[in-house]
Amino acid sequence: MAVSGASAAWRSADLSFDRELDWQGSPKPWTLAVDGLTLEPRPTATRRLGFFPEQGRYGRWLRSALAGRTEPSVLHLFTT
Repeated sequence: MAVSGASAAWRSADLSFDRELDWQGSPKPWTLAVDGLTLEPRPTATRRLGFFPEQGRYGRWLRSALAGRTEPSVLHLFTT
């Protein structure tokens, strides 16, 4: 279901989601800076990006858990 009258910014997006068409475009990695952390959201088969604003409160704990690691990798399972 395409949004009628979509702005130029939406039409030029690298990735978008449509309920009828699913993910459209190229899911190139991008980063998101949150509370001193750099996150890499990715689209999922469950139609989510993998990060929700209300989970930002875990930033201090996550920074502490990752301290000293050179290339940390975290799997987030959508629990709050």
